[in-house]
Amino acid sequence: AGRVEMGHRPALTVARTTFQGNYDGLSDAWGEFQQWVDAQGREQAPDIWETYALGPETTDDPTKWQTILERPLK
Repeated sequence: AGRVEMGHRPALTVARTTFQGNYDGLSDAWGEFQQWVDAQGREQAPDIWETYALGPETTDDPTKWQTILERPLK
């Protein structure tokens, strides 16, 4: 309780991908995504965001869970 707060994002450019699978795979997904972002040669802001689009509240099958990964770009 109290750890998550609603916020507002200003208009900005982000790199975004969707990871599908069990949350155990998120660390590897972030690493692969970061390598791709680095290869694009864009300057990055320090923030990252995860949005849990589909998870255990929607299905018991973790292969169908979806997490949106976002990295703001400068």
